[in-house]
Amino acid sequence: MKTASSNDELASEKIEVVQKESANSTSDSPSDALPDYEDEIKPRLTWQMALAFIALTMQFNAYILTLLIPSTTLAEINRSIGPSLNYSWVTISWTLAASITVSVSGRLSDIFGRRYFMLGGACIALVGCIVGATGQNINQMIASGVILGTGSGIQEMAYACIQEIVPNSWRLYAIGLFDLMAIISFCGPLIAWSFIGTTSVGWRGAYYFMTGFHAAALVLLFFAYHPPTFQTKHRIDGKTKLQLVKEMDFVGLFLFAGGCILFLLGINYGGKQYPWKDAHVIAPIVTGVLSLVALGFWEAYADLAYPLMPPRLFKRWRQFTMVLIVCFVGGMLYYSMNVLWPRQSQLLYTGPDPIQKGLYAEMIPLGTTISAFITIFICANVGHERWQLVAFTIIQTALIGSLSTVGLDSKKQAIATIICLSSTVTPPQLMSFTMLSLGIDDQTDIGIAVGLAGTFRLLGGAIATAVYTAVINNGFSSAIAGDLESNLEVFGITPASSTWPAFLKAAELNTAAAYKNIPGITQSIIDASGLAVKQAYVSAFSTTYLVAIAFGVMAIIASACTSSIDLKAKHSGKAVQLENDKSDVPNEKVVA
Repeated sequence: MKTASSNDELASEKIEVVQKESANSTSDSPSDALPDYEDEIKPRLTWQMALAFIALTMQFNAYILTLLIPSTTLAEINRSIGPSLNYSWVTISWTLAASITVSVSGRLSDIFGRRYFMLGGACIALVGCIVGATGQNINQMIASGVILGTGSGIQEMAYACIQEIVPNSWRLYAIGLFDLMAIISFCGPLIAWSFIGTTSVGWRGAYYFMTGFHAAALVLLFFAYHPPTFQTKHRIDGKTKLQLVKEMDFVGLFLFAGGCILFLLGINYGGKQYPWKDAHVIAPIVTGVLSLVALGFWEAYADLAYPLMPPRLFKRWRQFTMVLIVCFVGGMLYYSMNVLWPRQSQLLYTGPDPIQKGLYAEMIPLGTTISAFITIFICANVGHERWQLVAFTIIQTALIGSLSTVGLDSKKQAIATIICLSSTVTPPQLMSFTMLSLGIDDQTDIGIAVGLAGTFRLLGGAIATAVYTAVINNGFSSAIAGDLESNLEVFGITPASSTWPAFLKAAELNTAAAYKNIPGITQSIIDASGLAVKQAYVSAFSTTYLVAIAFGVMAIIASACTSSIDLKAKHSGKAVQLENDKSDVPNEKVVA
């Protein structure tokens, strides 16, 4: 009778054998490789795998909540404990932190093991929720955003964790189901507006909800997720943690973190705190770009045992690098869509009812839920991932064009289009994660591969959001004077009137208080001015969506330059064996 220790040794030996067999295989024909796996292995679901999957899904939901709830409650937070000109940094700080930690934690967990990184990320995010729930000023909320972004970036590593514990042939199904189970967090905006509209605790209630959810998710993760330990990962080389720390790529880490932070700071300064041509904007953007370029040269030519960005990955041009470009452009559509639609719907279609605002905010999550079904039942079965990406990006671009025609009387068109757009934006992103994870030679790099996808998505989203915000603001400023003149001339108010500057300023602020002190103001004039504001924003959003079409074209081109997943990679082996799951030993191969 074998002991647990002997079973572990046997599993390790099998992993090594299969790794060597996989590395030595040079066959280009899918049919040459598939029978070896299909004849010997039948993928099966174990209860350990199922519990780990649920625990990781909870972490993913917790991560999504930290993205949706702060952005949903941002205006209320500023109204409650502000006002502050820096309130937008509550969410910007999340992006800054998450874009760095998602890749760094992915790489470090490739080396040291994932369990304690995931637990650490969950704890950090929980602290961020508590800091936010007790926030007394905007600066404290910005600190909460930094902490939440740091923890959430690590939690996003769940995309890699999920893929490595299931059979390779199940990966895209698992990612689709993973996204479907995020329906809990997709209710975040509605939950937040419900607290704001129906309770005295207001926006803090949403943060209390986040805190409780993160705590429960942390407990489940602790008991259910047991990936390979440090000792298992380094059973062959026998290296200690201290040895690995000494061999870490600290220069690469500094260049990557510094480059991302400076670049994103400059992007978010532009058009807000400072004009785009100001040195406060140009200097960090240029320095950030130069740091990232220096990172590329460092990683390519330095003699590193464990490079932060392994050059061998980027040499796989179509299987890896171009897929990252798809993630980058997809982030321009995905994250910016989450910024544009809430603002557009609240300005043009919703009334003061907070529940109605919450329902409109749920249109994007509804489309994302539909996309999960598309991924599971269509994408995972069709194959030909390259052409699926091309088809989805063409549809996205067409739908963006449709949104450019939306007006005040086009509520139904806007709702239908945004749901359809959301349902087509997500599947390419999910397919990209699987294409990246199965497109690399060594599955021990899966953390950095999927982590980079997250970083590229966030960087793309940050750039697009800055571009869209600038286009909207400039478009509104250009249109408001003409629309205001057309609507107010019936009341005898023209650009020659002494009150004209006050009306322009009030229209830009678009609040009841802004109109209050204008001489001779009446409700009819306020209504006419409010209509002019909506008309100006219709024009501004139309221009913005026309600009977004250019990003859609970029996505189509990038998608066409990728390559579909090699059929040889879609076998029934797994990247890793859960430490507490011995059911697959010794009958099932574990493929690294």
